Amino acid sequence: VHSGIDLSRFADGADGRLHELIGANPAVKLVGNVAALAPHKDLFTFIRMAQQIHARLPDVRFVLIGEGELKDKLERYANERGLGQALTFTGFRKDVERLLPELDGMAMTSRTEGLGTSILDAFAARVPVVATAAGGIPELIENERTGLLRPVGDDAALAEAVERILHDRELRDRLVEGASRKLQGFTRHATAVATLKEYQAGVAEGGGAAKTKSA
Repeated sequence: VHSGIDLSRFADGADGRLHELIGANPAVKLVGNVAALAPHKDLFTFIRMAQQIHARLPDVRFVLIGEGELKDKLERYANERGLGQALTFTGFRKDVERLLPELDGMAMTSRTEGLGTSILDAFAARVPVVATAAGGIPELIENERTGLLRPVGDDAALAEAVERILHDRELRDRLVEGASRKLQGFTRHATAVATLKEYQAGVAEGGGAAKTKSA
């Protein structure tokens, strides 16, 4: 049974607080990720990706939402690559559902991942997603249909995919609509229904086994 999310959390949409938080004009395009700053999220690849995009599109800003053991190393790594004010680390936030809708694209760079519920949040916020083909991510991201899928660790391919989303409105809209349809199978209600079916199947099997034994 897959994880599901509460879609009602995203009902209010964006209110401009992310742009305000990072000191950016509301018209500035944002690319981000919501993740623990931990090794398996491979955010060093995110930073290399951001460096390439920044070299070609210097007005784009990048945001990493989350906290974790690698924060200091990641900040140094970003500064060494000249990102400076182009990349903001927001730290842990309790208002992700109000921040996500302001992103023009989410880039998931994980090396390993269970399912990737942050991707589901992006789907709910109608944010197009670029992600690595790690773990369970391909169960959510169908390349060119619900998002763009790229190889693990390939910062150049990720940068190219993000730039496609930023430049191609038709592609962006198509991916968002595909993701919205996909999301219907990963809601809190869908998880509850699937879980109930599993319990009912287990009870039925148990009852059948009991009857066979008594017979």
